[in-house]
Amino acid sequence: MEDLNPWNRDSILAKFQAVTSIDDFETCISILEPNDWDLDRALTCVFNEDDIHAQSINFEGSDKKDEVVYLDSDEIHQLKFIVYYDNNVCIIEISENDTVSALKRKLFVQCGFQEHKMIIEGLVEDIEDLSDYTILSSLNLCKETKLYLHKKSTSNAEYDQSKTFTNSIPIVDLEDSSDITLLIQYNDLKSVKEYILKFKPTQTIQDVKEELLFLTKIPPSNQIWQGWPSKCLEKSMLGNLDLKQPYQLYMSKCGETLPSSSSTLDFEEHIISDDDEIFEDAPAYGHKSLPLLPPDSNDDSESMIIFQHRFEERYRDSHPVFFLGSLQEAMVEAEGKNIFERKPLLIYLHHDQSVFTNIFCSQIMCSEQFATFVTENFVFWGWDVTHESNKIKFVNMMVQHFGGMSVSAVTNYEESDYPLLVVVSKSKSAAEICLVLQANTSLDEVMSVVISAYETAKQSQDIELKLENDRFARDAEKQEQDAAFYASLSADKAKAAAEQARLVLERQKDQEAQSQEKERKKCLEKLPTEPGENEPNITSILFRFPGGERVSRRFRANETMQVMYMYLSSKGFNNNSHRFVTNFPKRMFTNECVDRTFEEMKLVPRESIFVEEI
Repeated sequence: MEDLNPWNRDSILAKFQAVTSIDDFETCISILEPNDWDLDRALTCVFNEDDIHAQSINFEGSDKKDEVVYLDSDEIHQLKFIVYYDNNVCIIEISENDTVSALKRKLFVQCGFQEHKMIIEGLVEDIEDLSDYTILSSLNLCKETKLYLHKKSTSNAEYDQSKTFTNSIPIVDLEDSSDITLLIQYNDLKSVKEYILKFKPTQTIQDVKEELLFLTKIPPSNQIWQGWPSKCLEKSMLGNLDLKQPYQLYMSKCGETLPSSSSTLDFEEHIISDDDEIFEDAPAYGHKSLPLLPPDSNDDSESMIIFQHRFEERYRDSHPVFFLGSLQEAMVEAEGKNIFERKPLLIYLHHDQSVFTNIFCSQIMCSEQFATFVTENFVFWGWDVTHESNKIKFVNMMVQHFGGMSVSAVTNYEESDYPLLVVVSKSKSAAEICLVLQANTSLDEVMSVVISAYETAKQSQDIELKLENDRFARDAEKQEQDAAFYASLSADKAKAAAEQARLVLERQKDQEAQSQEKERKKCLEKLPTEPGENEPNITSILFRFPGGERVSRRFRANETMQVMYMYLSSKGFNNNSHRFVTNFPKRMFTNECVDRTFEEMKLVPRESIFVEEI
C-alpha cells in the first residue's frame, strides 16, 4: 500500500471510528496499523463478513481488491498475565489479538502506573524492541505469563536491573493493610475476567460500582452482584461491612446469568436496591465519553482543572500546559507585568461532535513539537463548546473581552469545523483576535500557522518595544537635562547664598571695626597722660600682646585699673574680647577690679601682663 500522508490517515481513522463506534483512537490505530490502513480489511477484523455487508459501507476511493482473510473467533485465545508490582500482584486477561498498548491501558487501570512511565519485563527479552502497536500474538507468549512492572525513574536514569523481582510470588499481608482488597469475577458469557482491586475503608459500594463502570463499561443500574452482605446500601462504607480479606464478589450484566459453580453458592445472592442511590439513568459511557466541561460551567479555575483532568484521561498528559484560570486571568497572564513578559494568547475550542476532535487532540495537540512550542511561547487556555450552554457562555466572554465584532470570528463555524485554535494578541493597547485555525489540517500546517502567528505577534511586540525604548530614551534624556538644570540652579543658589553670607560677615566686621575704632578713640581721649620716669609713686607694666608684640607703659600707683583697661582699649584690646592675666602668680583681672588701684592690686613697682584672645 502506498504511503499515506497524515491527512489521508486522519480521514480513514475518522471513517473507521464512525462505523465501529470505537472512541479510543489508540485501539483504532492498533487495528488499522497491522492492516496497512486498509479500511475494508480493518473493518473485517472488527465485524464478521455478514455484518460488513449489512452495514452497506461504500467509501469513496475504497476500491481495494485484496483478498480478505477472515478470523475465526474460535481461534482467538485469551492470554492471562500474572503481574507483580510494588509488592502486589494482579491478574490481567486480554485477547491475543490486542496490542501492547491495550495491555498497558489495563495495567494502568489495575496498577495505577501511567503508560509512558511503565517498564514491563517478561514480554520480550529486549524491552527496547517492544512497540505499543505490537500484536500480543506475535510475541509467542504462553497462555499464562508472569510480568514484572516497574516505574521509570523521574530523573530519566536507566532502570536498575538489580532491583527487578525474582520469580517468587511476593507475599502481601492483606490483614495488616489498611486497604480493602476485593476479588471481583466478571462474566460476560464469552469469558470470565478477574479483577483484584484495592479500596479505602471510607469508600462505598457506589465507588466499587463506578470503578466497574470504568473497567467494563456497564452502568451500575445494569450490574448484577453476588456476594455483598445482606441489607447493605449504595452509601455503605466498605470498612463497616466486616469483609474478610481478600473478599470475593461476582458481577454480571443485567440479562446475563452468572456462572453456577460451587464458589458462587457459598454467597447469599443479594442485589443492592436503594431507589435514592441507584443510577437508573446512568448512561453507558466510560471516561472517554465524559465531556471536558460539564454543562453550564463557570469561567473559573475549578472548571479549567476539570477540563485538563478529563483531557488527560482521554488522551495523555503530553499536551501544552493549560492555564488553569478564567479567560480574564489568562489575558492578564498573557499581558505580563511588562512588555518583556508579554505573550500571545492561544485559545483551544473543543467540540466532541466533530469527527476530527480525537485526531487533532491525539496527533497534533499531544505531539511533542506542538506542546513544547506552545508552552514556551503562548499562554494556552481551553474551553469546551460541546454543550450549547457552554457555547453561549463563551460567546458572552468574547463580547465582554473582545467586543461584539469578535463574535462572528468564532460563531460562524459548524460542528465539523471544530476543534478551533484562536490566536489573541495585543494591538494598540487592546487585545484582539488575530487568527482562527480549523482542525482539518496536518501537524506541519498547524505548526506553520502557529509559528507564523507567534512571529507576527513578536514583530508587533518588537515594534512596540522599540517605541517604548525610544520613549524611555527621550524620558531619560529629559530627566538628565532636568537634573543638570536643577544641579546648576542649586549651585548658583549656593554660590549666591555664600556671597550673601560673605557680605554680611564683612559688614559685621566693618561695623565691629568701626565700633572698636570709635571705642579706641574715645578711650584714647579719656586716657590720662603717662607719668614721667622720675615721677614718684609709679609702676611700670609690660604688656605682651597676642601677636608677640611687647609694650611697656607707666601708670601712677594710685590710679585705678580702669586706666589700664582704657589704655588697652586704645590699643584695640578691650576686655570683652580679651582677658588679662599674670603668670607668677597666676591671676586674671576681671571687671570687678576696675575700681581698685594698682597698688591695691599689688602691681607696684612693675609687672608683666599677658593679653590673650578669648
